[in-house]
Amino acid sequence: AILCLLHAMHRQTNEFCSAFVASERDPLLLHDGIPMAVPRFLYSDSIVTGKNRDTLQGRNRREISPFLNDMEIEVAGEFVAKNPSSSNADGDLFVSGGEYSSATNYVMYENHSLTKWEDAAILVREGEDNDKFSSHPRGKWSNFAYRVLHHSSFYALHLLTSVGLLLLVFIENPSAFKFTSNNENQTIIHAVLELVLLFLLILDLFLRCLWMTPKIFIRHRRSVFLSFILVVMVIEALVVIGRRESHIRVTRALRPVFFVDTYLMFGVRRVLRQIFLCIKPITDVLLLLLFMISFFALIGFLLFREDDPDYFSSYKKSFISTFILFTTANHPDVMMESYNRKPWSPVFYIVFLIVTLYLVQNLLLAVVYSSFSSADENKFKKLFLHKREALQRAYHLLAGPNGLEFHDFVLFMHHYQPRKPEWKVMCMFKALHEDPLERHLELSLKEFYGLYEVTYFKWKKATETPEERAYYSKFPKFIKWFFQGIDRLVSHKIFNVVIIVIIISNFIFLVVYSVVTLQDLNKDLYTAFRHIGVFAVSFIFTGIYCLEIVLRFIKQGPRDFFNKYLNWFDMCVISVSLVALCLEVHPQLKELLFVRPLKIIRLLRHKKRYRNMIKTMILLFPRLLSVFLLIVVVYYFFAIIGMEAFNHTVKPGCCGKAWYNVSDYYSSDGNETSIDVYWLNNFDNILRSYVTLFELMVVNNWYIIMEGLSSEAKYQWLARVYFLSFFIVTLVTLNVVVSFIVEAFVLNIAVPDKKTAATQTTQEGVQHKKRRVTTIKLLQEDINKLKYEITYLEERAKRSKFKLSAAFNRFIRYLMRVQFTAEEEYTGKRKRTIEDIHLLLYKSELSGWIREHREEQEGSSVSSAPVNKVSLRIQAWKELKNFLYYFVE
Repeated sequence: AILCLLHAMHRQTNEFCSAFVASERDPLLLHDGIPMAVPRFLYSDSIVTGKNRDTLQGRNRREISPFLNDMEIEVAGEFVAKNPSSSNADGDLFVSGGEYSSATNYVMYENHSLTKWEDAAILVREGEDNDKFSSHPRGKWSNFAYRVLHHSSFYALHLLTSVGLLLLVFIENPSAFKFTSNNENQTIIHAVLELVLLFLLILDLFLRCLWMTPKIFIRHRRSVFLSFILVVMVIEALVVIGRRESHIRVTRALRPVFFVDTYLMFGVRRVLRQIFLCIKPITDVLLLLLFMISFFALIGFLLFREDDPDYFSSYKKSFISTFILFTTANHPDVMMESYNRKPWSPVFYIVFLIVTLYLVQNLLLAVVYSSFSSADENKFKKLFLHKREALQRAYHLLAGPNGLEFHDFVLFMHHYQPRKPEWKVMCMFKALHEDPLERHLELSLKEFYGLYEVTYFKWKKATETPEERAYYSKFPKFIKWFFQGIDRLVSHKIFNVVIIVIIISNFIFLVVYSVVTLQDLNKDLYTAFRHIGVFAVSFIFTGIYCLEIVLRFIKQGPRDFFNKYLNWFDMCVISVSLVALCLEVHPQLKELLFVRPLKIIRLLRHKKRYRNMIKTMILLFPRLLSVFLLIVVVYYFFAIIGMEAFNHTVKPGCCGKAWYNVSDYYSSDGNETSIDVYWLNNFDNILRSYVTLFELMVVNNWYIIMEGLSSEAKYQWLARVYFLSFFIVTLVTLNVVVSFIVEAFVLNIAVPDKKTAATQTTQEGVQHKKRRVTTIKLLQEDINKLKYEITYLEERAKRSKFKLSAAFNRFIRYLMRVQFTAEEEYTGKRKRTIEDIHLLLYKSELSGWIREHREEQEGSSVSSAPVNKVSLRIQAWKELKNFLYYFVE
């Protein structure tokens, strides 16, 4: 029995080992569904070379097995390597939960394999997208789900689905539009549309679960929260279809969660995450503010309950009055009655406003700014180290003994940015070197850290003079002189001075015209137009502006013209002005006169300080857009709750039970000119809700809206809590906006925009001042390499399976290829980003961050070395076999 067992074990081990058969196109074979790595032993010169590799395929597996019998066979396990540079005795690298074999250029996972270039591209994308390495795709379906989720088309589909879910509020009851169909049919149609959109979102979560694996998915709190909300919403939609009528659905207020969860809304998520991280100090200041309001409300109630019963008759009324006083919406009305009876009473109001409005509120702004600056620094630190670790893992996967060669870099870029032409990849490879003009063969890890930077460079020939670089340099001579003349005209200083004088003259003309003509209400506007020739003069000024834009377009060319934001601004302003001027001929469109002063805004671009301010705002625009979208999301949340609570509650002549005698503001029916039409501020549909919420945020007379709606609500105190909560949330959000603007201008002042000192590095290989301009030289050797790689990629594409996306990417690269005949120099430029400013601002701390991160990596690699369970199991069987053989002997 023992001998039979030993024979079976010996046969199983031989069959297990003989599965490693080399193949030039597919060096992987499956053994019971598990991809196997071909050890370097098989590809050594003594066994397999480039010439006799094919002969190995025909050899008997039993002839190969003796060579492998005494080797430790590595089979892909399921683990995450803490140290990217750890490897086994054969030089196989353990990365991202799999095992890389340098002999096969494949990374093997439990049931899937990727080439090292594909896996490195995924790692770099994970660093760029801030995806955790623990969710790195390790299987066939995991890799498929990752590719689908990170495709640009799926990004658009996910965003459109979430936006469509938000837009359902326009047709749901209460709707912003009137429909003639049956209300019951409308409800079913809305519920079915909602179900379709919810199932698309379920598909997104299902793919995310495939990508992360269920074990990691259930630990991802945001995904679990989204899953729970989806289940509740699906049940609600099914209930609506079953009942054929809608009900109170406050869960609609949670729809913006799916909008924020989309990939393209990463800026909104970052702002929300920073708010949650700073919630503790912000809450402390808000509690202090509420305590001061409650304290002064108690004092006001004790002092003025008899003298001013309209505002201080009870503590509840006193608290609401004091809170409104904090917003200054009822000041000085709130103090007039008590001031009339007690001359010293203004001291109370003055002290309260100084303590709360000028001290505590500014303290809130300071705390928000300080907390956000600290949170922003911590977030930048994590992103910086995460990108650095991703590049480390990718480099150790791609690089050979001497560094990263151009061949591996091209194949890596073929997966990372498949539409980038090969000559730009060569420029990137050269630009990554410390001295791009010298001859280099391989990239070091220190140089590879600049990968994210060089991907944004735009390359142009550097050997050209300004005249040769002009887009009209290759035009015929009889046309070329015309473009050169316009170039000299627009570049002259007098040209800008003349344009400034014309803009100022236009401004003076509009002021005089407004004073002389528009204030005379007895005259017909268009009679005055024809009488003084204003219409013709306006056309002359607009024509001059159009001529200026045309001249600048001819000078700069289409590409350079549309790459500048100021040109886009000028073109939009003049286009709108020209269209409005043409439409002013119609008497019913005379309101378009407001467009005329917009042309004067162009004066801002001619002063350097204003240009710097505009550039700062453009640099800040993505973050401000994120905050704006966050405000829209907050509005949506409160608008849904408001529509459920206050729908069709206010109307003309209502609010007789409201505090502070605000019923007078609701008395007019709108048929006569009056300001007493506050019933227009309601929550009857989503559009009116947004207008009402904006008026509440502005805080001027906001308490009139609050008291009018609260007086008609079923639970008046809860209604007031709703409005006070909205004010507090918008107060924090607006302080966040101010903090972003202040931080941007502080960074712009502390870190001026200088392109010269742009390549300082430390011993850690961190580019503190990232390069925005670099020059590289393509030598003849580089050109030969480039031609070889192009040929290699074309041959590889012919042998590979046809894919439409890959064919389209090849076509794009083909259109962008350049034929080189001699050595040439290229200059790469890129725009300034917030990351550049942060790197310069925290340059003294980067070395410490890197040192701490390295110590954490070394500690984690010592404490948890990578363990291959399958390999250990095979080793245990081998040791048991040897022991039994020894025992039998």
